[in-house]
Amino acid sequence: MKHLEIHLVLYSRFCRSLQQCSLMGCPCLQEPYKLVGAPVAQSLEQFKEKVASLVEEYFASDDVTSMATDLRNLGSPNYHHYFVKKLVSMALDRHDREKEMASVLLSALYADVIEPDQLAKGFRNLLESVDDLSLDIPDAVDILAVFLARAVVDDILPPAFLSKTQKVLAEGSKGIAVIQKAEKSYLLAPHHAEVVERKWGGSTHTTVAEVQAKIVALLKEYVEGGDKAEACCCIRELNVPFFHHEVVKKALVLAMEEKAAEAKIWALLQESAEEGLITSSQMAKGFTRLSDSIHDLALDIPDAKEMLEVFTTRSA
Repeated sequence: MKHLEIHLVLYSRFCRSLQQCSLMGCPCLQEPYKLVGAPVAQSLEQFKEKVASLVEEYFASDDVTSMATDLRNLGSPNYHHYFVKKLVSMALDRHDREKEMASVLLSALYADVIEPDQLAKGFRNLLESVDDLSLDIPDAVDILAVFLARAVVDDILPPAFLSKTQKVLAEGSKGIAVIQKAEKSYLLAPHHAEVVERKWGGSTHTTVAEVQAKIVALLKEYVEGGDKAEACCCIRELNVPFFHHEVVKKALVLAMEEKAAEAKIWALLQESAEEGLITSSQMAKGFTRLSDSIHDLALDIPDAKEMLEVFTTRSA
């Protein structure tokens, strides 16, 4: 009982103090101490509504740069897996032009705007929903098989993704049929990269394979001639700023293959970075993609892993 009386006395004093503060305009009750609402993160449903219109705008404008900016400004990178799923699912029943645009966009956004794990999750979600998609799009299995093979050819999904995902899909699901078709009809076929890249022919885009070929050619010409200014000019003329990570990756692979070219390659990368030709995010993306494929590279270049460690340390 005594403890209760003490608490009541203290509470009474506290209330009087509050009244005095209010009458005297004490700062403790004024503006700085008001509760303010914290910004509320958008829900997945809100994100979905915005994404659908962004994809429609992209299909109409064919503007990769604007799409990348809009998606980045949209925020919520933890929802990017839904963007991947929505982009591909909306392209399923469109013309080949939109299908090609969707593949090109994913390659452009990979790692620079959309994190690799989010992109993989988006494709995994697509494979889990093939049975439902097939109700409205009868040839969904065939089209998704091309999208999946294209993602592997474009180096935005590792080949191991197929086997790992197949293990977690429901037995007999159409998602498994997509993976099997992607492997047998495309990835194991002779000249499969060229076949997959040309599947949606008639596109207004330069294909990823064509850009990759130009990059390899300009790098080899640079190594032979050593003209950094000319090499930078050629990189600029490619006009694919969101694909400069491929320049970085191809350059580092060339340095691994031809040890004598290493000094020239580093000089070119340094010049490109200092000029702002290749952004820091594209440079980092190139290193990331090299790291992701290092196990495959090691089959042809035995010391690839050791060289990657040296390159990473040198770039730090």
